[in-house]
Amino acid sequence: MDLQDVISNPLITFSIILIISLMIPEFLKRYKITAVPFYIIAGVSLGPYGLGLPLGEGLVFLGELGLLFLVFIAGLEIFEMGKIGLRPIVLFTAISAGVCFLAGFLLGLGWGYSILTSTLIGTILISSSIGEIIPMVNSAPTVKKRLANLIFPGIIILDAASLVLLSVIIKTDQPPYMLLIFILELALLIVLSFFGLPRILRFFFNRTSRKPREGDLKFIITILMVIVALGYAIGVHGIVTAFLAGVIVGKYIPSQGVFDKIHAIGYGMLIPVFFIVLGMELDIGVIFEGSGNILFPIILIATLVVSKITGGILFALVKRLPVRDGIILGMVLWPQLSATIAATAVGYETGLFNQEVLVSVVIMALFSVLSTPFILKWFVRRENKRIDTKDHVIIVGHGRTTSKVVYLLERMDFPIVVIDKRYSRLKGLEDRGVPTVFGNAASSHVLKEAIVGEARMAILSIADEHDMYITARRIRKYNRKCHIVAKVHTERALRMLEEEKLIDDYIWPEKRSASEISKKVMPLFTR
Repeated sequence: MDLQDVISNPLITFSIILIISLMIPEFLKRYKITAVPFYIIAGVSLGPYGLGLPLGEGLVFLGELGLLFLVFIAGLEIFEMGKIGLRPIVLFTAISAGVCFLAGFLLGLGWGYSILTSTLIGTILISSSIGEIIPMVNSAPTVKKRLANLIFPGIIILDAASLVLLSVIIKTDQPPYMLLIFILELALLIVLSFFGLPRILRFFFNRTSRKPREGDLKFIITILMVIVALGYAIGVHGIVTAFLAGVIVGKYIPSQGVFDKIHAIGYGMLIPVFFIVLGMELDIGVIFEGSGNILFPIILIATLVVSKITGGILFALVKRLPVRDGIILGMVLWPQLSATIAATAVGYETGLFNQEVLVSVVIMALFSVLSTPFILKWFVRRENKRIDTKDHVIIVGHGRTTSKVVYLLERMDFPIVVIDKRYSRLKGLEDRGVPTVFGNAASSHVLKEAIVGEARMAILSIADEHDMYITARRIRKYNRKCHIVAKVHTERALRMLEEEKLIDDYIWPEKRSASEISKKVMPLFTR
């Protein structure tokens, strides 16, 4: 068989993409950096403009699904991160959009472009690549727990605003009533989403009839797809409606297990595919074309960096936040890729941009998306406040059972540190002055942040059996003397932990419940 026929098979291309999406995180996990830039680089290397792997419609569709899941999960996590008022979000986006648009507009005029072209440059600088920002923020726990509920909705609004402005600029020849119809349709969709969707969700999740095992998951995915489809039908980009669906659905998800399944589908397959496909779609050869003027790309990058930072600092000053938070808010908005390049391509095709602008924007986008994760990691590397304690009890998982343990240990003035990967569970503890660590205890750096080497005891209440096993192994590795108590739910989990002597004691709630029930039942049959 001809080699070209082999590599043109979509299943082979998809298999290669999955292998790469598996290998990259495995290689990078020890460095604790986001894999996004490397996914994109791999896509550029593999794609039609690299090694020549074909990019069929099926892969493009899976990539689009990946983006929708990425934004949808971000909306779900907004509910978990805690509520924030609408006014700070509107203020943040207004300041950032105003500063960035003005900077881009003045740059265009100063470089001799027309008012319409300068307006489009300003519009491009408003946008931020949500696909790259969400994983970047997720990889920085201190940034996520403080600012994610501001950043995530903020970038949705900024991207939506830039897309709407782009459509208005490109379609200035259409009659005004078309814009009025669009606004009315959008308002109707929002009203139906916020007032009709909760009723549907409550009805489905509160049914007393038996549901199929995967019924909740299928229902949630169906809701996501229907809302996105309705949005596309009226001309609203999927990132807006997917985020809206996530924010609404997040309040009604019946269990952590359903959320974990959504997260597994997204981050396990679709989201990595999105980034690799995004890289495959990039024609970096355009960088080497054109006039060869390197000054404009440098000035464009500098304008992006300064305007985003300026907008973040101004917001921080207005809200009396630390200036450092303002710098971080501006910094996380640097990445420009999918929406930016799409807008630039439209401007180039319609004659609003020449090749110099096209090349400069591609250079700016690649520079921002490849460099920002590393710059942000360096900037926040010392943000974590070191916990100063020893002979303490580490409690992994702050649920219904362990919350009572925390309360009792607090009353006894016992030193404790609580670890959980859901920040909404930790916020109340932080307000009470209890030391907490946000993250997955199966990660080495999370345990080290909890000073596991000095701990007297660790209480593990983790739903995921594999995470429980890894956490116990790592505690044993760092502190052989630590007394480990695990709450298990299955015989398999207990056997895994006991065979390697990873725990000192265990609690099996289901087994104890069965014993208590037996004590109640047996006397009835022995009379």
